[in-house]
This record gives sequence, structure tokens and C-alpha cells, in this order.
Amino acid sequence: MAMGESATTSPTVASKDLTKEFKPSDWPNGARMLIVLPDKDIFKPRKPAIIECAEACAARGVTWLALYHKDVTPENLTYLYNKSGVRYIYWCGHANSHVGKNARLQVEGVQRTNTVCWKHTERNWWFDKWEEIRVFSYINSQEPLPDDWDNRGFSLWSLGMHDSWNKKIIFVDGCLSAEYADMARAYGVFSLQGQGSLDQIYIGWRKEVLVSTGLMERIVGNTTEGVRMFWEEMGRGRTIWNALYETELSGGLGMRQALWGLNGTRDIGVINGDDNLFLYGNGIITSMKLDP
Repeated sequence: MAMGESATTSPTVASKDLTKEFKPSDWPNGARMLIVLPDKDIFKPRKPAIIECAEACAARGVTWLALYHKDVTPENLTYLYNKSGVRYIYWCGHANSHVGKNARLQVEGVQRTNTVCWKHTERNWWFDKWEEIRVFSYINSQEPLPDDWDNRGFSLWSLGMHDSWNKKIIFVDGCLSAEYADMARAYGVFSLQGQGSLDQIYIGWRKEVLVSTGLMERIVGNTTEGVRMFWEEMGRGRTIWNALYETELSGGLGMRQALWGLNGTRDIGVINGDDNLFLYGNGIITSMKLDP
């Protein structure tokens, strides 16, 4: 398992550190930062930002571990999310604000923010079965989910984080992860317990995020560089506010527009603004840092 080095050493993180097999017995207390990487096809183009997150933790003396691909299971998520020491989450992968939506057929689907994880079934008579399933903000509500997802999916709400001030900074780096606030609520950033500390924040995207390289990167804007820059600044001890400001100050026009809309400037907290990157929660971002 990959662990952040102490703040006194030069942080160096390689791909192999992020893709090591996770064994719960190696992490009886979890780690401060959990980096969740369920999708191989996202890991490769987003790798500079993912590595920067790990190196930011190393620079700040924050222990971290990564769950990669098929290690992102309901069992492993439950084990780690229930550890009181896990305060920060960086989830990088596919996400959606709805389930069962089909734009071509004009089917709206049901609003429920979700990401990807994997279900492992052991079979004595054949190879083990791995099934891609979804992690939902919540399930089993008055509005049933299509395709039997109320039974097949995994609910973050079931972990009880929604009314806990344990999780401090959550960044769900996936399409439409912040179009609605339901996933933020499941992580507890509006918790009653957190009303006093004001140190919980959820970061996500209100639109689709195009992860591109080469020519397309110039056309759609380099969101990976924006996220990488954010984590780099957090690793320098900046506040969330200042880390986000750096993307506006130093990023190219395409990157700034990909993050902050056509005007290329932040409208943090403005519901009707054009920011693509959006924040929810009670946290005071002018003082929140990546602390051990």
C-alpha cells in the first residue's frame, strides 16, 4: 500500500504506488487520505493530477493510500470510510448525476449521483466473477431506481457519514458529481455536527468533464492540469481558496474556462454562476488546508 512519506523527505510517487493491491490487514487504522481510482480508462489520462494529490499528502505529512480498479469494492470502501482517521477523499473516475438516463431516447432517468465500484463474487467451480456496479449517494427511497439498482447498488448513506463531521475535504473528480448536492450530503458536509467546526467541503463538477490530451486538450481545456495545479498548491500548505485561485491566476484560458466557465473566473457559492467546478458544504475555504 502506498503511504505518504514524511514532510521532511522529497515526495516521489510512481504509478506502481497507486496500483498496488489493497490488503485491509496492512491498514488497521486506514490513512488520512484515501485516493479512489475505480476506472482504468480514467487513471491514465488523469495520472498527473492523481500523482500530485499523493505528493501533496507526502509534502504535508498526510498518510495516504490508494484503492485501484477492482480493489474499489463495497467491502473495502466500508472498511476504510468507517475509519475515524480517514478525513480526506479524492475519488477520480466516471460519475453521473442520474441513473437510467438516455439522451438519445429522451429518457430522463432518476436523479441520483453515482460513481463506479466493483462487486467480487467468489466461485468454487469457475473463475471469480467481477461485476461493475454503482456507488450511489443513497438508495431505497420513495422513487425506485431503474435496473434494480436499489438492490444491486451500494449506498454511501448506509455508512452514516451524512450526519458526521469526520470527512473534511472530499473531491469527486467525475462528470456531474456536483450537479446536485445529494452526494455531498451523503459525505456529511452539511452535517449538524459540522456546524460548529465549519471545516467540511465537497468539490465536484456540474458538467461533463472531458479528459483529453494533445490537440483536443487545446480545444476543450486541460482539466487535468487544473486539478493537478490545485493539489500542488494544497501540498504547499495553501488554503482551498488560494489553491483554487491559483488555477484562475496561472492557468491558460482554455483550462480556466473548463474549470470556471466562459468568463474564466470563479463564482464560488453562486448557484446560478457558470462555474463547472463547484463546492458544497459548511466549510470556510479561506482557512481549510490539507493538515496531518
